[in-house]
Amino acid sequence: MENAKALAVPIISTVYAANGDDAVDPLPLAANLDTIVRACANPWEDDALRARVSDTGRDRIVILGNCAKGGVSFSVLGALETGYQPYVVVDAIHSASSLDASTALTRMTQAGAISLTSRQVMLEWGR
Repeated sequence: MENAKALAVPIISTVYAANGDDAVDPLPLAANLDTIVRACANPWEDDALRARVSDTGRDRIVILGNCAKGGVSFSVLGALETGYQPYVVVDAIHSASSLDASTALTRMTQAGAISLTSRQVMLEWGR
């Protein structure tokens, strides 16, 4: 987070609050985190999220999350369909099983996403 802030990389977080449940912020310690609470399971279907991503003015986005086969892959595939180049941080995505995660990652990379590790992100940002 510190590296992103130092390099002026916008960070947008989204949390799913279904059926009126309270959303729990996954990164409560991150200062100045731009968090969007959404009611749909697919983050990319949320108008506020897409608008916020568009407002960054960037065409390359880094995506990570806790549901590789759901929210992460939906976001990646939606981003690809709308002209963004998503980078998936493979050591920062999770799923119910390693099979779910690896299958989702294969699907996303076959569709055109670029996979890399969090260390690679930091090294490339630091160049």
